[in-house]
Amino acid sequence: MRIQLGLVDKPQNCASLAVARVREKAKAKAKKEDNANVMRIKGNNEFKRKDYSTALLHYMDALKVLPYEVKTLTNIGQAYIKMGMLEDAEEFLTR
Repeated sequence: MRIQLGLVDKPQNCASLAVARVREKAKAKAKKEDNANVMRIKGNNEFKRKDYSTALLHYMDALKVLPYEVKTLTNIGQAYIKMGMLEDAEEFLTR
C-alpha cells in the first residue's frame, strides 16, 4: 500500500516546488544586493560631501549585507585614505 504524501508524491509537483524555491532564493538574493547597493550609494553621497566617517558607516552597513563586494571594499579603502588611516585602507583594499 502506498502512502499519499499530497503534492510531493508526484514528480511534476516536486519539480514545481523546486523551481519555486529557486525563484524565491533568487528574489531574496536580488533584494539583498539592492539593499547593499542603496547603502553603498548613501555612502557615496556622504563621501562626495567629504563626510568620510558617515560614508564609512554606510559602507560598513553595506559590507554586512554583502561581505566581499569589491566596490564597497574599494570605497571603504578610499574613505580611510581620505581620513589619513592608511593601514585601515590597506586592510580593505587587499581583501
